Amino acid sequence: METLLTFKAYLSESKKASSNTVEAYVRDVKQFLAFCTIADYSKISVKHIEKYLQGLEKSEATKVRIIASLRAFFNFLKQTGRVPENPAENIKLKKIKPQKRTRKSKTEKKQSAIIAWNVIKSCFYSWKNRRKLSKAYARI
Repeated sequence: METLLTFKAYLSESKKASSNTVEAYVRDVKQFLAFCTIADYSKISVKHIEKYLQGLEKSEATKVRIIASLRAFFNFLKQTGRVPENPAENIKLKKIKPQKRTRKSKTEKKQSAIIAWNVIKSCFYSWKNRRKLSKAYARI
């Protein structure tokens, strides 16, 4: 656990990683270590990491992040002399194509605004009519 705290500090201070990245990396490493149950980090091999990744039912993008997390963790352990080599170093990352964002054209935006305005207007008028009817019936 102490190792994870120093790893977290290493990411924040040395690598200048954002707080979201730090939290995601630490969470990924914790989950891997819980799966692996090997106390001596130097005995963890590529096979352990591959077996862990095969058992995950996550998207490819998440798996790529997990590999990046483990690479960073084992690089940290290698720099501090706790492991002789990084087992995650030789795992290949799959290239993830970014999803294209479709933007609405100006006419689509205008149409959306007109529809929204008509909905608001019809709600207002139906409310106004209901009020008139309730007043009319109250007089009878």
